Amino acid sequence: MNPLKLMTALILIGSSSPVHAFELGFIGGYNSNSPSISNAGVDATTSGSSGYELGAYFSQALVNKFSIEIDTILEHKSYVLGSSSTGTTYSLNDFQIPVFARYSIIPLFNVGLGLYWSSSFGSVSTNNGTSSTTFSQSYSAAGLSETDFGLTTSIQARIPVTPVNRLILDVRYNFGLSNLSTDSANSYKSRELCFLAGFSFGL
Repeated sequence: MNPLKLMTALILIGSSSPVHAFELGFIGGYNSNSPSISNAGVDATTSGSSGYELGAYFSQALVNKFSIEIDTILEHKSYVLGSSSTGTTYSLNDFQIPVFARYSIIPLFNVGLGLYWSSSFGSVSTNNGTSSTTFSQSYSAAGLSETDFGLTTSIQARIPVTPVNRLILDVRYNFGLSNLSTDSANSYKSRELCFLAGFSFGL
């Protein structure tokens, strides 16, 4: 089928599908985490490394194409401090709760803006890039706070599968506002790009 005709058909299907007051869904995907780090005012070199996301969400329709969404997401993320080939790779885990206000541009697409809160768990794993040995330490030993807070944005596609189900494709960017460094002379703020896919159930 011609791509333009396919897009038109999907929009018509989405327009004619019933709007559900409540929606539950499951999401998962890939993240690239590249925090903004400075030591005593000097910016450190960081590069993103791959991680994964797994979670679920609840959404409630409001008025005038607006909805509110609350997610619960388990994250594994990592980044490289220093050179991408010889720098130290840090790996972390956290439990994140984003809350979005979403606006539907057209039936298939919406944009979201909101806040997130996260709490880390486990330990911080490091590998210096020249050794196969991985070391683990507590967050306090690594000089990091275990809780984070920030802004989150989203562009989401919602493709009808059945009258009550949607395929979800979501691109997000998380902009941390908290300074996670426990040393007041240093700064560590989260910067994360996420690519997610999922499936929703209208209620």
